[in-house]
Amino acid sequence: MKKTIAIILAVVMTVSCLIIPVSADAVTDKIDPAVLEQIKNGSFDGMVVEIRHHNPAYPTEGVSDQDAVYNDVAAQQALFRQIGEFSHYEVGTFSIGKVNVGLPYSSIEKVAALPNVDYIAMPEEGCYVPAEQKISDASKEKLAALNDSDTVDLVIWLAYTQQVYIGMDAPDDDATHETVDAYLRNKKDRRKAYITAKNEEFVKRISAAVDVEEITALNLTPIAFVRTTADKVMKIAALPEVWTLGVNDQADPVDPPMEETEPEDKPATVSEKFEQWMWDTVKAVREDDPDMIVRYDEKLDYRDYEELYTCGEWTLIQAHTCGMLEPWDMIFSIDFGSRILSWWTEGACLYPYALFVYDAAQDTFFPIEKVNPDDYAGILDAMDALKVGRPLGDADGDKDLTILDATAIQRDIAELSKLPQNDTYTLEVNAVPWPCYAYSDADRDGETTVMDATRIQRMIADLDDSGGNEVK
Repeated sequence: MKKTIAIILAVVMTVSCLIIPVSADAVTDKIDPAVLEQIKNGSFDGMVVEIRHHNPAYPTEGVSDQDAVYNDVAAQQALFRQIGEFSHYEVGTFSIGKVNVGLPYSSIEKVAALPNVDYIAMPEEGCYVPAEQKISDASKEKLAALNDSDTVDLVIWLAYTQQVYIGMDAPDDDATHETVDAYLRNKKDRRKAYITAKNEEFVKRISAAVDVEEITALNLTPIAFVRTTADKVMKIAALPEVWTLGVNDQADPVDPPMEETEPEDKPATVSEKFEQWMWDTVKAVREDDPDMIVRYDEKLDYRDYEELYTCGEWTLIQAHTCGMLEPWDMIFSIDFGSRILSWWTEGACLYPYALFVYDAAQDTFFPIEKVNPDDYAGILDAMDALKVGRPLGDADGDKDLTILDATAIQRDIAELSKLPQNDTYTLEVNAVPWPCYAYSDADRDGETTVMDATRIQRMIADLDDSGGNEVK
């Protein structure tokens, strides 16, 4: 009997010895060689990788599109819980079955060994849509007015992920100033090093593919400036290194004009004070982070200046900053009382909501995202009257909250008609993924039901003071 047990133990030990190297090879086979090379020669202690994954408990095939999204998010959360047991991680962009994650080099093989991880690769790069789709209609009109030999200046958004491995957890709400400062400094340094290197790489690729007169790039944003002739624009746009391409036209009208030298006279009107304030703000931004200013000169343009509403204590202002765009297609929103305010355009960078409040007592301006509506009596009523943003519960999209919104929800539930396609918004909060809601979801419980129609009716009748503004 003892001899039999000894033989069994010997066999088990032999099999175990054989399994270990095979398992290690299997893990390595799940990691792209480029990732392994980066681990070996990388300058940081971690990197962003694309994790391709699946989880049989949360199927994404053979189900509805909505269920596929819900299941994929659940699979991601399960994966992050597993990773969090042994490693720091930083979540980035994702699609079904794929997620970009920042990981320490030392954790990548451990993540690859997880049963629901299929492969770990470098983040996808390149934009392969037709060249025509990368150019806006406005830029196409400008190009159509040029001869082939005419010189043209282009602004190019480069097609690679901006996510950078930070190596630190984002500070909590109760973090000290020192902790926040350390995190921001580390984030800025790593982002600058990464984007500078990627921009140089992409500039070389573009120069090798198309003979251009001049090409330069920023250090903190994946943007390049190209001077070339009009006949080469489509060839440049067709390159996979190019995400979008725009024609820079210095002759575009600017209202009000921004002087190239600091205003000398002391401003008297609100518009003059705003110009001075914008000058001082941009000067401070430039001194702190020069590459955040996308420009060919030393000025920041803003357009569509309008004093929407004014009283003795405050003035509500609209102004769109120009040339301050990042290459992404998301639009975020914030709560402002019972209204939802959204970015004025995709990829807005500086003052994305394009709204400001002039505080007469302090004689200064605040972007709307820094304003507490309780500090300015009547501002919510003014926004309602001006239809700035959209009220929570605005199911029909007319920027008013009326009984028609409750009716639209009821008709949608009864399948008599559908709610507008623009019924959703994404809140700008410290969460990944960012929470998405429907305007028709007045109580924000995650779905539009008859309870939302009831809530809207109560809000209209002033029976509900909450305005559905609390996120559940």
